[in-house]
Amino acid sequence: MLKRRSLRRPPACRVHGAFTPLWYTNGAHGGAVGASTVTERIEYDLVCIGSGPAGQRAAIQAAKLGKRVAVLEKRRLAGGVCVDTGTIPSKTFREAVRRVYSRPGLEGVEKSYRERVRPTMQQLVGHVAWVIQREVGMVHDVLARNDIRLLYGRASFEDPHTLVVDAGNGRRRLTAAHILIAVGTVPSRPRDIEADGQTITTSDTVLNLHQLPRTMAVVGAGVIGIEYASMFAALGVHVTVIDQRPRPLEFLDHEIVDELIHQMRKSDVVFRCGDAVEQIEVAGGAERQGLVRLASGKHLVADVVLFSTGRLGATTDLRLEAAGLEADQRGRLQVDERYRTSVPHICAAGDVIGFPGNSSGSRT
Repeated sequence: MLKRRSLRRPPACRVHGAFTPLWYTNGAHGGAVGASTVTERIEYDLVCIGSGPAGQRAAIQAAKLGKRVAVLEKRRLAGGVCVDTGTIPSKTFREAVRRVYSRPGLEGVEKSYRERVRPTMQQLVGHVAWVIQREVGMVHDVLARNDIRLLYGRASFEDPHTLVVDAGNGRRRLTAAHILIAVGTVPSRPRDIEADGQTITTSDTVLNLHQLPRTMAVVGAGVIGIEYASMFAALGVHVTVIDQRPRPLEFLDHEIVDELIHQMRKSDVVFRCGDAVEQIEVAGGAERQGLVRLASGKHLVADVVLFSTGRLGATTDLRLEAAGLEADQRGRLQVDERYRTSVPHICAAGDVIGFPGNSSGSRT
């Protein structure tokens, strides 16, 4: 029977209250390990690049078979996009919105969203930080219990069997018989303006807004865009959804989508489909606002512009060419039915391989 190992966790982040990706030493072979200023070479049976659901599960299964395993994570928190900015934060935020929507005293009362007392963003995301902290602790615990080494830093290929992990204050070389690329995705960004996280934001930063906006323009009527549009509309934000495609969520049954649109319009959500975004810019002085210019010649002004036109595989910094690999235009990797890439000992899984690797139920 495996014994639960005592785990010394890193200090909590003052802003988010969650564990920070500081390099620290847990001793032995398992747990997270601190960066060394001296380059060293370590050999493993399996190295998983990414600590999200795909990377965790592969690492645990290999460890249970007696293999020497390491997991690499470049983000600030263990657990990957799922825990840091994706599934866990968005679904926890949804639960916070649902609780506001169904507060005692509102049942059977025909009030519009605008007439309700608006919560602050700090109130809404307070519980999100607590849930993230708990999830990160669970990731650390399960990796340590299975004697899996967790290293923080940016990984890149040196050759098909060698990875260099750069933590900023030191580098490590890891050699592995097998490598799993499970780096997840990053949000696509507007071409003509930098996303500042407040006026122009993406799904990675939208929950970091300092205050609940009065108006929001959501560029992209995919799953993420519609999800956040519905949540912010429920909080009394005037939301406009923009997409160059003729209808939202084209992959779903049309009757279901029509009913969803009907319900969202009852929450005063405006849909502008079939009209492409030509340019996004920031206007105003002290009170900055986003200005969205459309191909039709119309323009929209909103306190916040949420850019959600899809996600790209987070493969840019991996130096795939050194391993003999190449990603497609959206940063995704092609795999066979056994998740092997064109280099047989290198596999890929999760969002980085695209559909059906990506799923809103990534925790199931």
